[in-house]
Amino acid sequence: MNQHINIQIKLIIYQRKSEEVKWSRKEGESYEIPLQHSLSLESSANCQILKFSSLGRLLVCGCGVLGQHFLFFYDIPSGKVIHKVLAHSDVIYDLDWSEDDENMISASADYCVKLWNIKLWKLICAFVHPSFVYSAKFQPTLKDILVTGCYDHVIRIWNYNKSAQLLQELEGHNVAVNSLCWNKKTMKLFSADSAGKIKVWKVQHQRNASKGFVNYELEKGLNFPEIKGISVDKIIIPVSGNALFLFFVVMQSLDLWIYLLEKFLYAMNLFQNLTILKDAALLVGICYFYVMTMVMY
Repeated sequence: MNQHINIQIKLIIYQRKSEEVKWSRKEGESYEIPLQHSLSLESSANCQILKFSSLGRLLVCGCGVLGQHFLFFYDIPSGKVIHKVLAHSDVIYDLDWSEDDENMISASADYCVKLWNIKLWKLICAFVHPSFVYSAKFQPTLKDILVTGCYDHVIRIWNYNKSAQLLQELEGHNVAVNSLCWNKKTMKLFSADSAGKIKVWKVQHQRNASKGFVNYELEKGLNFPEIKGISVDKIIIPVSGNALFLFFVVMQSLDLWIYLLEKFLYAMNLFQNLTILKDAALLVGICYFYVMTMVMY
């Protein structure tokens, strides 16, 4: 009976993936901040992180307590739970979807990143690390490649064609690597650490890139005096590719600013003409203060 239900759920998901989605927002229009509650999702434990699928029709949440941390999968917009799996033995720090929504990865404090096949609801392989894994991202253009950021200061490049295979270790940070993100326009990898430093990594494609043979090298470091020594917890590049949002926590002072760091992109993708604007506002969360910095280039 349960197998029959699972088959029906899989069919619904992949039928909906091919459906045309009609959005009310027209291309080029600014986004509006939602002001009304629209959906509540059922969960049996604390939720640490959530992530919409690439097509926006599925939502996965990392929830758990006391050594049992689950992945809950919800149908959107109905909000129905369509799958639940015991995924990790410690906190789930990051989640990411492949471009086609067929695979998903979860990064955890249990020293492990796990790759899940959504079509089969099956664990494909695990990527074992020497310490807590704070971030994990699929490579957007190369199939079977993912990157991870770890507490041990190292960024790792992995291949998962048949099994987990470590391809390269990138050493450039002196403290924990908290967050990773890709600029899909330039295919550069950005990494942020717990000392407030941002690194930009260049990807060089080779003939056998489809087999996982790629070179990654440090292109530059971005050091902002305003956030020196402050842990950057999350970095995000929007679809437009012209901004980098940095999220970090400051607990020492209530006198906080959101700095807008404008950098215009010139020849050879160099950052120039730094301007700091101190007309800012305070974003307040429970027990923490989140400061957002935007870098335009």
